[in-house]
Amino acid sequence: MEARELLECAATFGISDSSQGSSQFGDTLEIAVFPDQGGRGLGVARNVEQGEMILRVPFAALIGVHCAREDPEFGKVLVDFAHLSSVQILTAYLLSEVAKSCSSRWFSYLRHNPQVHHSLPHFSAMEAEELQVEDAISMAKSSLEDTQRQWRETSSLLSRLRLPRKFTTFKAWLWAAATISSRTLHVPWDDAGVLCPIGDLFNYDAPIERTMSSRNEDDELEFTNRLTDGGYETSISSYCFYARRSYKKGQQALICYGQYTNLELLEHYGFLLPDNPCDVIYIPLPSPEEFGLKSTGDKSERQHNLAAYCIEASGKPSFSLLQQLRLRAVPASLRKSHGYMASQGLPISRESDQLVFLWLQKKCQKLLEKLPTTIEQDERALEQLEKSTSSGSCGVERHKLAIKWRLGYKTILQRCLTYSKGESLGFE
Repeated sequence: MEARELLECAATFGISDSSQGSSQFGDTLEIAVFPDQGGRGLGVARNVEQGEMILRVPFAALIGVHCAREDPEFGKVLVDFAHLSSVQILTAYLLSEVAKSCSSRWFSYLRHNPQVHHSLPHFSAMEAEELQVEDAISMAKSSLEDTQRQWRETSSLLSRLRLPRKFTTFKAWLWAAATISSRTLHVPWDDAGVLCPIGDLFNYDAPIERTMSSRNEDDELEFTNRLTDGGYETSISSYCFYARRSYKKGQQALICYGQYTNLELLEHYGFLLPDNPCDVIYIPLPSPEEFGLKSTGDKSERQHNLAAYCIEASGKPSFSLLQQLRLRAVPASLRKSHGYMASQGLPISRESDQLVFLWLQKKCQKLLEKLPTTIEQDERALEQLEKSTSSGSCGVERHKLAIKWRLGYKTILQRCLTYSKGESLGFE
């Protein structure tokens, strides 16, 4: 029933995956369920080559702020709420369309949107505590507070629209906000993006290489990303999707939304990616005193872009983190004369590099010991939840997500600990 109605929706709006350019759906893609790869998604119905256009969604099918402004009733009320953000307007418009039920032109699409979300704003205080890491707990709390704030700011608009009460509650807003956060696609003309029928069925694939953005190939990279993911193309007034790799018939077609850590995926989309190559753990830089040196107060000792100083998913320190640790592990005089070596990815001295990897060992060990459970305990807890008779309930699903996230966090720390020990042994 669901697949059939979505296909009818595709036909209504002229959504096409035809390699011949006709307005039909089913030539290249098919709606399918991939239990181990994100659930409901789009599989390929034939062999597809990388860079091939696999879906075209006309502008008329897209749901965005432009629809809200053009709606006779909604648009009339909206003129008094110029202070609201595009995201708030689109969230309110989504609720107004859902409230119309079968009279909405997008009814067959909207009724099959997920009714349950597991993104961070949905986590209760107790569920957030299961993340264990203070930064993650804080993010869950602030995400919920931000969603509540946006709802309060938009409540007058919802009231003026005279929606049925159940569509003006925070529960309804939380659902709509999660739908906008997790299912909208980027467009150049509006920050809120657009809901894209059929196009939002593509599941996520991580960037092929995390460090691609650091290369000096910006023009080529931009061209390649356009070909292998998707975007709105004004020349044909459609949102177009391209195969980011070659697929065999029956495989799931995936797109990359961008570069996200697992915590960011959980915050915005409500899922985690096993072995996410973009996952990182941010590490505050140590003071020279932690290496037994005297601080000079020069600018090289200050915190810069914290996001660059991280342990990567492999367990290795990022280039920037290793560079800064090497600079901080040597006296100021040596830093001035040999600091260029750290910028080239080289150790400044054998002794200082030994200090660097010993510091990393201790840091990872300290972070692991600070957490209330071990990797082994988390694995057992997850196994028990999987066997639980209540598995599938919202609370249990979020509990599992919390355990999986903190397991990934600890696994990266353990990898870094093992890597640093191995590097330290090389100095003996």
